[in-house]
Amino acid sequence: LVGEALQPVVERLKKVVGLDLQLQPLPSPYWGCDQVVTGLLTGSDLLEGLADRDLGELLLLPAVLLRQGDAVFLDDLRLEQVEKKLGVPICVVGGAAEVVAACLR
Repeated sequence: LVGEALQPVVERLKKVVGLDLQLQPLPSPYWGCDQVVTGLLTGSDLLEGLADRDLGELLLLPAVLLRQGDAVFLDDLRLEQVEKKLGVPICVVGGAAEVVAACLR
């Protein structure tokens, strides 16, 4: 549901030379919804929604996808499992400053 709200931020970051940033809004088959709030997306939603996509060099995920204090999604998949199955390193970000820092490293 936040995809449209984040699009202006993504467009600004795309102006950084050498940075190719893509926003990937996803449905939640786990909950049976086309649109859900970010914090309800599960590991299996990510695996299904991002399968066969070019994810580049790094996948940024909002920290609200994980249980507080643990690298586990609502469906009990661990962050490491999702990272391994997607085949791309994952960086968990907690806010705008962390998104920018991850994009510029």
